[in-house]
Amino acid sequence: MAAHLKKRVYEEFSKVVQIPHEEAPTKKLRLSKPSKSAALHIDLCKATNSTDALQYLLQFARKPVEAESVEGVIRILLEHYYKESDNSVRLKIASLLGLLSKTNGFSPDCIVDDVINTLGNEKSHQVLAQLLDTLLVIGTQLPESPAVRRRLVEMACKLLSDTYFGVRNKCLQLLGCVGMVDTPLAKDIEGPSSSLGGVREVQNIISNYFADQDPRVRTAALKAMLQLHERGMKIHQIIYEQACRLLSDDYEQVRSAAVQMVWVLSQLYPESIVPIPSSNEEIRLVDDAFGKISHMVSDGSWMVRVQAAKTLGSMLQVSSHFLEQTLDKKLMSDLR
Repeated sequence: MAAHLKKRVYEEFSKVVQIPHEEAPTKKLRLSKPSKSAALHIDLCKATNSTDALQYLLQFARKPVEAESVEGVIRILLEHYYKESDNSVRLKIASLLGLLSKTNGFSPDCIVDDVINTLGNEKSHQVLAQLLDTLLVIGTQLPESPAVRRRLVEMACKLLSDTYFGVRNKCLQLLGCVGMVDTPLAKDIEGPSSSLGGVREVQNIISNYFADQDPRVRTAALKAMLQLHERGMKIHQIIYEQACRLLSDDYEQVRSAAVQMVWVLSQLYPESIVPIPSSNEEIRLVDDAFGKISHMVSDGSWMVRVQAAKTLGSMLQVSSHFLEQTLDKKLMSDLR
């Protein structure tokens, strides 16, 4: 028994003695990757000309960016934006700002002021339109922020006089997207010259561009007004007469949007009385709208005809007498 115990002790002692002779496992060093903003900064610093910078930006646009890195990347982009003289590079940066603002988990409220500040000295109309598009993205991402909406409306009103149709279009889209809903008139900013205030001011500003010289802007103005309606703002009846005039516009996109606008107002004010042109008679607004849209079913554009046909079927408050009269072949003899 003593011999057996002595052997066990010897074996255990041998194991202990052998341990120091084994090499301890080496620790592996893990090299951390530079942040997205640092990597972008390094690339842009390497650019010797605008072509190189544009190439780096195009490569960067293909890579995903985590939400926690977005603000840092945007700061780097803005820093380079102010240094860059080439319009195409600034245009790409403006586009990336909008793209990054859509990143899941990122709230763009921290960059609103920075993006707005870029508009101040921008001379390129195309870049200006792209920056406004970025603000449109931001406004969509922050629907519950009245302060941000107000700033965006101010900026849109300020730039609506731009000579480039693309800038005016984006301004109108901004007004349709972030124009205040159910905001009471503020006493200190009442008046037709005010760019802000209550519901009426936003609609007045937009409706002024129903008569813009560019048909694309007229279309944008109608669509902005329709968007206000979709967001819950009650469109004023005075818009009806303007919308009816646009039913005879030379541009099919304008006529199509005007059909939608006339239909919306016929649903809001069906029982209102409107005068019949070249007559002393009056008629219910919904009946008048039905007659006008019926005529649009024979429009020269298939797109307008489709839009008119779609809306006619939902006009349920038209009086039966007028309905029969309007659909009579005497009024629709040119139906195609």
